[in-house]
Amino acid sequence: MASTGMFVLIIWVNDDPIKGNVVKVTNIAEPRKAFNEYSVGEKVTAKCPGFRGVHNGVIAMIGSLEEKQQLEDCLKGDQFNQLVKTYVNKDQEERTEKIPDKTSSKTPVVKPVVPVKKRKDTKRKGYTQTSRVARELEVTELHQQLEENRYLPISQVIRESMDILVTDSRPATPERDVCIDCTVLQEQVQSNTNQICGLQNQLQSYNSQLLSTKSQLQSSLNLNQSLQHQLSNLQYYVQIMWSKNPGWFQSSRNDPSTCYRGESSFQQHSNNNQQISTPQPSTPQPSTPQPSTPKSSTTQSSTPQPSTTQVTFATSQNETLDISCIPVSTTPIANSSFIQDTAASSTVAFYNNYTQEILEAKVSKVKNFSKCAKVLLRLLYSDQERQGRSISGVAANSKYEAKPALQHPNRIQVIYDIIIKRWPTVSKKEINGKLAECLKPSACNLYQNCSDQKKKIEDLQSENKRCKDTRQRDLERKDDEFRKLSKEVKSLELDKQIMQSNLCQNCSDQKKKIEGLQSENKRCKETRQRDLERKDDEFRKLSKEVKSLELDKQIMQSKELERKNDEIKKLSKEIHSSKERVKSGPPSAGGFGCHSCDRCRAVYLTREELANHQYRFKLQIGDGLT
Repeated sequence: MASTGMFVLIIWVNDDPIKGNVVKVTNIAEPRKAFNEYSVGEKVTAKCPGFRGVHNGVIAMIGSLEEKQQLEDCLKGDQFNQLVKTYVNKDQEERTEKIPDKTSSKTPVVKPVVPVKKRKDTKRKGYTQTSRVARELEVTELHQQLEENRYLPISQVIRESMDILVTDSRPATPERDVCIDCTVLQEQVQSNTNQICGLQNQLQSYNSQLLSTKSQLQSSLNLNQSLQHQLSNLQYYVQIMWSKNPGWFQSSRNDPSTCYRGESSFQQHSNNNQQISTPQPSTPQPSTPQPSTPKSSTTQSSTPQPSTTQVTFATSQNETLDISCIPVSTTPIANSSFIQDTAASSTVAFYNNYTQEILEAKVSKVKNFSKCAKVLLRLLYSDQERQGRSISGVAANSKYEAKPALQHPNRIQVIYDIIIKRWPTVSKKEINGKLAECLKPSACNLYQNCSDQKKKIEDLQSENKRCKDTRQRDLERKDDEFRKLSKEVKSLELDKQIMQSNLCQNCSDQKKKIEGLQSENKRCKETRQRDLERKDDEFRKLSKEVKSLELDKQIMQSKELERKNDEIKKLSKEIHSSKERVKSGPPSAGGFGCHSCDRCRAVYLTREELANHQYRFKLQIGDGLT
């Protein structure tokens, strides 16, 4: 059995309460052995998922991957309790058997009792006069702080000055009431500042929304500019067509309904390669324009706009070209003399409503002839005209059926002329090969998909225009809200300036009061300094007197000691004389082995006791004299 498919149910014996987990055999750290050598009831050290390190446990069950669910079910209910009783209790019994029966009794060590030392009664030192004066003179440092922080905001200076004044422990004064009024004014300024901050945050949110809307509007404007650029190109081509076809302009002027509605539609039923020619005085040409009959004229419901016209040119294959918003008053179309002169002095050939100059302009940016041939073919032939057609109408191989050739061979010829004029080294055979690729069914389907994509793009452009209008309205509405908010912010700023001016005035008053307090404190400081100097002089005088008294005391003590020494000497002489007299005199108490004092008549057994008594007696007499 693979090692990854073996699982064990481990009971963690050190948990309280005891729990278990189903883990892989690879989680066992000790003992390391083959996976099939582990047995039930074996003590192991394994890793527990979700906990660091390794832990002690007992293997209760072993199973494969299919039996993992059964092992997990054993963790629930009475079965797990039975496993705990079976394996964990055995382990505990084995541990208790190893404990020896005899236990050595240990005698506790008794530490000697150490008497507690008496703490020294230290009297708390009171505040000296100097520290109290220093606390009271903290206000004098305000001037230096103002000089250092004169570029700080006024509110911070006032706050610091008020903190110093409030922390002063002196009794209330009339200046303290002014400070309280200043704190109230500061609270009002703080509330107004918070309100201004809230309005500024709201204004910033409006600005962010306005910027996002402006970015969306800018993208819409960029798209609109690209569309306007395309429209201007179409207007240029239409102007050329109007200038080369004066008959269309005359018909549009003669029809009052189309002039009023600003719309006209024309359909050309010729070979779409007709030539509009007018006789010229120098080289007359016999060519005459082919007749063209209008097939249908459609009108669209719109609001009359006298300054613009919308023209729709239709081909024989339902190809339409819609041009809108052509200003009549600013274009050369309104100048009929210019149109007639231009038509009289030129002969222009049209190929599917395109002149050769227009076709050359359209492919002027194309870099190779193959792409140029495909672009020209799609411009000159519609999808229906190209479907199921070939270039020559002849099959390349007898196996295939020949397809009919394209109509209007003069269009093919103009393709040859444009390509050979730009790339002289290209042959007609190569051009036919590229045109044949464009006539394949796959290419037609691809072009059809492209046309569908163009329609979708037009729909998206219309939707974008609608979104642009809505965004413009939203932008105007937000601009109005922004102006209102700006007015409110300006009014709040004016209020703030007024409050600041009032605060500055109050600040100046406070400064004057602080200067008065500083001068008063300075005067108090000078008087206290003089008092301290006077007390120092007195202290020096007293110290000198104390020193002189100490010297006198020492002198007196030395004299007293000398006097006592003299008395002791006299007493010793008297004692000596009395001893001699006792020796020579009649027997008294000394005859019986006793010794008596001459003054108090006290009797002592030994001479040493009598001498001590006499010495003490003399000392007492000396103390009485002193």
